[in-house]
Amino acid sequence: MNTLTTEVSMRRTLLALLPALAVACAACGGPASAGADAGVTAASGGQPPAAQPIGAPATPTPSAADAGSGAAATSASAWQPCAASIAAGQGIRAVSGSGASDLWAVGPAGMALHRTSDGWTAYCKAGGPALAAVWSAAANDAWMVGGATVLHWDGAAVSEVSAPAPAQPFTAVWGLGPADLWALSSAEVLHFDGRGWTRSTAADMRTLGFDFGAFRDVWGAGPGEVTIAAERGALRYDGTGWFASLAAPADQLISSTWSAGPGDGWAAGKNLDGGSALWRFSGNAWAQQAFVQRPVLDAVRGSSRTDLWFLSGSDLLHWDGAAVATVAAPAAPAGAPHVLGPAEIYLPDALGIARWDGAAWSRVLAK
Repeated sequence: MNTLTTEVSMRRTLLALLPALAVACAACGGPASAGADAGVTAASGGQPPAAQPIGAPATPTPSAADAGSGAAATSASAWQPCAASIAAGQGIRAVSGSGASDLWAVGPAGMALHRTSDGWTAYCKAGGPALAAVWSAAANDAWMVGGATVLHWDGAAVSEVSAPAPAQPFTAVWGLGPADLWALSSAEVLHFDGRGWTRSTAADMRTLGFDFGAFRDVWGAGPGEVTIAAERGALRYDGTGWFASLAAPADQLISSTWSAGPGDGWAAGKNLDGGSALWRFSGNAWAQQAFVQRPVLDAVRGSSRTDLWFLSGSDLLHWDGAAVATVAAPAAPAGAPHVLGPAEIYLPDALGIARWDGAAWSRVLAK
């Protein structure tokens, strides 16, 4: 089904925040930023319903870090360097970083792994959760999420950040820096502005006139261009509020999103009737793409408009802007590839982490 969903640029007057969502931020020394207003796209045609306010200040869970700032962290919440190995039955789920000498990997329970020019260092906490996602902005700014935990690396230590407890475990994280972070669960997205958190739930999003189902992924191109991939489509944040952006056909389930830059986004997932579920956002609209014909696209990532990678089962598919080439994974993939360029791909898999250099695979972490 090649349908086109057009984003509506008109915004209606911001309504008052829903009383049930107006919760004061306990950890930022005052109210958090105002809840985001939501413009609405007529995702399936017709006139858009009236805009509804989406998002509200969220109260972090009490901890030793609660004094002063929603991002405060103390030595009591630090994950300590440790001598540890990956336990049987556990593996790497996500990788992020700037290159071979600055990589973060997560997955094993109570453990975050950091690779520098000196090799790998494990940071551990007894009883800590299995982290599901990691996003690294710089050598001194990396974020990890899993369970109800948010971790931050500041270049010296890995510490827990005081954050609201999610209704479901955190599964994805993306941001632009320490004052602009998005943490996602299947039921909500939390935004951190460096002082406090704002929460927008899947139930809130239904006020936009469409049930998007469970949230699956988050990515963006800037502070005013963030996309959530949800089972039934995609939502976009324009710096002021969330609005419906893509209503997927009934035979498609969206699970991944990535952005090549402003006005150029991608969404991918599963097509229940065969074909593919691949969409591209260009400027103000989504259009279904046919250059990849795989019924399941588990993830989409890239480094530029002409360097796009799709995970499909045990294969990586590379699109250079003109043609698609298949690269067989060296072991069963365990998560989305981390793409720094066409000759530098890091893939979490059943054996650890593999690196593609444009010609062959090598291993940077072996279980």
